Amino acid sequence: MRKYIMFFMGILLSFIAMSDEFSEFDDFDDFSETSEEKTEINFEVNGKVGYEGRINFSDGTNDSLPFITLQTEFETSYFDIIGDFNMDKYEKYPVVEELFTRIYLNEKFQVELGKEKLIWGKGDKVHLVNNINGTDYRDFINGEYRDDLIGENMIRLIYAPSINSEAKFEFVYTPEFTPDEFATSGPWIPYSVKLVNKGLSPLNKSLEDFEPNIDKFKNDQAGFRFTNSASGLDYGFSYYRGYEKQPTIDKLLLYKAQLGDPTAIGDIMNGKLDVHYDRLDVFGIEASKVTIGGINGRFETAYYMTSDRSGNEANVKNDRIGTLIGGDRDLGEFGLHNMNFNMQVKTIFLLDKSSVEDNPLDTDYDENGDYIKNTIIVKLQDKFRSDTIKPSVKFIWNVEGKDYAIMPEIEYIYEDNLYITLGYNIYDGKETTEIGQYRDNDYIYLGLEYNF
Repeated sequence: MRKYIMFFMGILLSFIAMSDEFSEFDDFDDFSETSEEKTEINFEVNGKVGYEGRINFSDGTNDSLPFITLQTEFETSYFDIIGDFNMDKYEKYPVVEELFTRIYLNEKFQVELGKEKLIWGKGDKVHLVNNINGTDYRDFINGEYRDDLIGENMIRLIYAPSINSEAKFEFVYTPEFTPDEFATSGPWIPYSVKLVNKGLSPLNKSLEDFEPNIDKFKNDQAGFRFTNSASGLDYGFSYYRGYEKQPTIDKLLLYKAQLGDPTAIGDIMNGKLDVHYDRLDVFGIEASKVTIGGINGRFETAYYMTSDRSGNEANVKNDRIGTLIGGDRDLGEFGLHNMNFNMQVKTIFLLDKSSVEDNPLDTDYDENGDYIKNTIIVKLQDKFRSDTIKPSVKFIWNVEGKDYAIMPEIEYIYEDNLYITLGYNIYDGKETTEIGQYRDNDYIYLGLEYNF
């Protein structure tokens, strides 16, 4: 913790030294508009209220999911206050998604303090270098990417060396970290959690009984990002120092307990099952550019480095590398109405599988033997009647696991602020695969949404 404080204090002092006339607040800028263009005081409130009803075709059950979201923004020439509030549609309680202040120190330097969601990377709702915020997977892949991020308390420093350049430096520090959240009941419980709970059930225990203690300031995060644009190429480099967002569980102790080892059983009964989040460093590169044929190309790559340098520690995740390549293209000029085609390919592979593939007790062991995972995501969308009717279909396919999701949808804008959505989500594959584990969760849904 202390080393991070000294690190960011050094950055802050360096920026102060570089910033001209730091103490004279007469030329603020938010990197997109001049201080003269900013209103002296402005307060805006908007949001949406709606309802989504689902019917599961496998068992005939239905879900009723009302929701309300409220965004506020208070703007002045010197600072802004941004808030995002909603009702948790699963637990039915109010949630502060974001609430932070943005302070304009001068035309080059701004500070953000509070609970915030960040998106780093050039992918389209799929990312490899966006690691500050955890993700809410209680509804798996059914929500919007940004909506499913979990807000984190942070300090964010942004420095733009020149108003005539796109170059920007970002430094982020959070005093704690929030892991990914998964369903603990209902149809969206992950297969891996079910397996652990099955092994613990004879002892009247479940994984929830062994949640690790995530101490504030002890489990902190830090990140740096540089982005720029040149000759039509938007690019960036980033570094993240924090933790894996999904837990590692001591499989060996569970296995011994299942065999009846009294010491292992006693350890579990006394709450000594090791459930932890591995330390993680991520080095990332991102880029986007309009390429040949007018394709909006996107690219990300990341090296995920853990403390298991040799790959021999069964209770620590191994290093891995990820790549994301994709793009989208409007197809209207080819006579295909107003259609847009979007495709992204994400690849994750383990760097050293030799000590993993023959050891079912290793945390990286995959019972399907898939140590390289390619995911293809395709979305095709069209627009009719002055963009008021928008049919689309999304297809997600995990190549090695052969599991997939097909998600057709049609959105109808009845009036400027009233949206009606009808869709059908289909999941299939082996129970042991990422999407196939939800093969019994096919559902049809009807959504109503009013924006204000």
